[in-house]
Formats: sequence, C-alpha cells, structure tokens
Amino acid sequence: MSEKSISTRASRISPFLVMEILEQAKEKEKRGENIIHLEVGEPDFSTPECIKEGALKAIKEGKTHYTHSLGLPELRESIAELYKREYLWRYPLNRSSLPRAPHLQCSSFSLRSSIQGMR
Repeated sequence: MSEKSISTRASRISPFLVMEILEQAKEKEKRGENIIHLEVGEPDFSTPECIKEGALKAIKEGKTHYTHSLGLPELRESIAELYKREYLWRYPLNRSSLPRAPHLQCSSFSLRSSIQGMR
C-alpha cells in the first residue's frame, strides 16, 4: 500500500481568508475592541430554544439517519405549502433547490481529490 499525502494541487490552495479575518477580529476583541462579526456568517446570538428543543426531539425520535437525497419529504411539502399560500406559486417537490442534506458522495469526492494516492 502506497503512502498517502496531501496532493500537490491541494497543497497549493491558500488558507481560507475569512478564517484569518476571524482570528484577527477575535484578537481585537481580546484587547477590548467592540467587533461586529460579519466575516463567517455566524449569528451573534445563541441557538433559539425552539431549535434546540426540535433537535433534541428529533434525536430522541431516532431521526438521526440520512434523508432522501432531496431532503425530508414533510419539510419539502411544508415549504411548497408556504410558497402556495404566501406567494400563490406552486413549487414542484422534485426541484433540487429545496433544502437537502449534504451527500457522502460529495464529501468522499472532495477527500479523494485532496489526498495524493487515493483512488
């Protein structure tokens, strides 16, 4: 088995600039400067209780597995109903632009393309 290392192409990718900006902003905060974070899209508030409760409920109900590639059917139906009610527009449920979970296939491809010697 051959030794694996970061591919030549992957090693030429420069660091994500946004994370460098975030680090600089956090350093300024440590020095007492008032910073409004707009660099990573992370909210400046904690997760709302209703979201935490919903997540815990889903875990307790065993909803911890991969979904259909187009996402949860009930979520897609709810979104389609919202569009129909609020915008008088019928949203086709087979559209891939509705929310869905990331695919293992995509993650696997990304990993395999960044490690030298992996097929």
